Amino acid sequence: MQDEEAFEEFKQMSGAAIKAHNGRALVRNPAPDHREGGAEGLAIVIEFESLDAARAFYESDAYSEARAVRERISDTDLILVEGL
Repeated sequence: MQDEEAFEEFKQMSGAAIKAHNGRALVRNPAPDHREGGAEGLAIVIEFESLDAARAFYESDAYSEARAVRERISDTDLILVEGL
C-alpha cells in the first residue's frame, strides 16, 4: 500500500457504495495464505443479491469515484462471479 490515508478514504467511499447496493463483506483478510497464482495482499469477498446487483455496484457513480482513489494507490485484481 502506497498511501494509507488515501486507502482509508477509499474504504469509506467504497463501504458506502457497497451498503447502498445491499452488499455485505464476508471476508476481509490483510494477510491471506496464498498457495497458487499471482495475487497477493489484502483479500476481500463481498456478497450481493445477484451478479446483476454486483455489476450495478461496480458500475455505479459512487464506486467509480472510490475506484479512482484506489487506482492511484494500489494494484487490484477484481472479479465478479455468480454464487451458488
